[in-house]
This record gives sequence, C-alpha cells and structure tokens, in this order.
Amino acid sequence: MIDNPICGGVIPPPLIYAFCFLAGFGVDAIWSVSLLPSGVQYAIGVPVILIGLALFMSAVREFGRAQTAVTHHHPTTKIVTSGPFAFSRNPIYLSMTTVYLGTAIAADSLLIMVHVVPAVAAINTLVIPKEEQFLETTFADDYQRYKSTVRRWI
Repeated sequence: MIDNPICGGVIPPPLIYAFCFLAGFGVDAIWSVSLLPSGVQYAIGVPVILIGLALFMSAVREFGRAQTAVTHHHPTTKIVTSGPFAFSRNPIYLSMTTVYLGTAIAADSLLIMVHVVPAVAAINTLVIPKEEQFLETTFADDYQRYKSTVRRWI
C-alpha cells in the first residue's frame, strides 16, 4: 500500500454534473421541451430525487464506518465493499445521476435530462478510470477481487 494514498481527480465530479445541468438549463431557457403532462413531474421527480439522496447518504455513511475519505483530496485507506458498494463500485456517482434525473423530471425538461449523457460520459471516461487505476495500484489484489465481483455502475 502507498503511504498517504490520495486519489485526486482533475475535475471534481459534482462540478461535472453541475456544469451539464446548467448547460441543459440554459438550453431549456431558450427552447423548452416538456417531458410529462402537467402536474405529473413532481409525483415522479421528487421520489427519484429522494432515492438518489438516500443512496448518497448510505454511501457516505459506509465511508464513515470504514474511516476512509469520501473526497479525492484526502487519504484513501480502505476499499469500501459494504452497503451500496456491495452492488455498485460507484454508488455516489449513481446517486448524483439519480438526483440529476429526478431534478430534470421535476423541472419537466427533456433538454436538462439529455444533458446527463455528457455528465455520465465524463465521469465514466475521465474520473472513474483514474480512480480505478489508483485503487488497483494502491490495493492490488483486494481491489481486483472487488472489481471482478461488483459492477461499475449497477
């Protein structure tokens, strides 16, 4: 294991989601395209947001139980495999995506929703591979075993 292992990314993932959301919001302000019949968006969007927030809180709680860092600029001391990490290697990114989609539904905006695609693509190509490389280097066989049994997203 590496001394003081820190897995720092180039762009913080919340900023990627925020940028894409704001881009979608900007396009929506110019040309709005509704998703759902009037009044339905909150009945669907709010529960989706709540599911995403619950997933996020559960994942953060597991990091706390393992006494390892949630953010990229603090030392990573363990691989977390319990709670939502038992079914997804990236439940925090999954939760951010879920909250994003729920918010797009609640805003009743197809154009905000489609902007989740570049956000997920950026996370999947710019962030996760760097994290996985770091974890493979730092935790070697332990991470390889985890990676072989748990999918990247779901």
